[in-house]
Amino acid sequence: MGLLELMDDDEVMAVTGHELGHIKCGHALYKMMARGLKPLVEMAGRATLGIGSVVGAGVEAALLAWDRRSELSADRAALLTMQDPHPCIAMLMKLAGGTKPC
Repeated sequence: MGLLELMDDDEVMAVTGHELGHIKCGHALYKMMARGLKPLVEMAGRATLGIGSVVGAGVEAALLAWDRRSELSADRAALLTMQDPHPCIAMLMKLAGGTKPC
């Protein structure tokens, strides 16, 4: 069973508000950078005898910290969309718990 099948209409609206918050805040570019940086840091580390890994680890840590903060911004967008914390809380609990086992 898919995750959206576990959610009611208000929870689906909260997910939509969350994702639209990412779009409105312009998170797409930085999220791609945060996710795509690890292979580049590994390659740089191999090419520079580990020096590139040290430098890249700092940049990677900063982007990952930003990524966590961007999720909070998107969660606030979901709250603004719904004007009610209950569906947002239920949606986040279902996202954290995952789908039901088959």
